[in-house]
Amino acid sequence: MPSSSGLVSAVSSDLEKIREEAPLVLSLTNSVVQPLTANLLLAAGAVPAMLNDAEETVEMLRGGTGALLVNLGTVTHEQGAVMQTAVQEANRLNIPWVPVSYTHLTL
Repeated sequence: MPSSSGLVSAVSSDLEKIREEAPLVLSLTNSVVQPLTANLLLAAGAVPAMLNDAEETVEMLRGGTGALLVNLGTVTHEQGAVMQTAVQEANRLNIPWVPVSYTHLTL
């Protein structure tokens, strides 16, 4: 595991690269967190795109998307199908993707 100073250096380097490249990040998420997700991506220097349609998602991935963010919280069956299609296409195109999930359990 890297030291805390090494980790800070690595994160700083990654943020600088994001700001320089301004990658298009396709974000598949629920409507509740779309504005927050878009604003966080903008603040990091990326260009967010929020979609929920399978055909549009595949077209965007093939058109030069830099990364795919998949938020697995409160997903409908339709959204789940779009996410599966997007992840399969991202894998096929070697586009990095990040799953985001949060589960809160009360014991």
